Amino acid sequence: MTSGRPPSTLAQSTLYRADAIVLRHRDLGEADRVLTLFTAEHGKLRVSVRGARRPKSRLGGHLEPLTRASVQIARGRTLDVVTQAQAVEVFHTARANFLTLLHGLHMAELVDRFTQEQEPQEELFSLLLEALRRLDGGHRADSLARAFEIQVLSWAGFQPVLDRCASCDADVNGSRGQQAFSAQLGGLLCSSCASRQPGWTRQIPRGTVRDLQALQREGLDGAASLSMNEDSLAELEALLRWYLRYILEVPLDTAAILDRVRAASS
Repeated sequence: MTSGRPPSTLAQSTLYRADAIVLRHRDLGEADRVLTLFTAEHGKLRVSVRGARRPKSRLGGHLEPLTRASVQIARGRTLDVVTQAQAVEVFHTARANFLTLLHGLHMAELVDRFTQEQEPQEELFSLLLEALRRLDGGHRADSLARAFEIQVLSWAGFQPVLDRCASCDADVNGSRGQQAFSAQLGGLLCSSCASRQPGWTRQIPRGTVRDLQALQREGLDGAASLSMNEDSLAELEALLRWYLRYILEVPLDTAAILDRVRAASS
């Protein structure tokens, strides 16, 4: 998915620098790692870091997931190779709590799922960076994650239609109680259209609609200003996870881990 920005200029470069956020990594061989970086200049990149898992590696400690780093990268045959790295922002506070860390990794996974390689997305890079800074600053992680999800959906062209029927365009603002939301059509349905819409439709409370509208309108600021109880947050999370599952056609890995951690601590 793209927002129409110009393509990366990596094809003309043999050595280049980038301002990068590490989205994830996986082991490669006995000592190396493959990183997925999200960069301001070049979009998403898959690169290797040689010897990153060795205890004396000069690079590994600067390239942990959710770290923002300044990197130098050399073009390679199959994967480009990080040759220099310096951590710029590490987000220590966000890492100190496992649940908070998982919410940060959830945001990183969303960016990974919604982007293609080597397509610059400066707006999304700025959004992720700001969300991680707020997470590190002590903002409530679950409400911040919901605000981030809504902003990513809007950026990707899937902004939920919440002020009218997504099928017939009828006004739904006066509706009370439960309202129907269609994942296929991407928004609320009037009662007439809801009765005819098959599959991927669910009923949501009117309060959840108001929360969605506020977060959609206020962006990440809404996560701090909106007062939601545990039940409201749980309903909002369930709706957005369901909607994202429909769009991405796969479940989110971090969502499943969050469920297991919550179940173990309850």
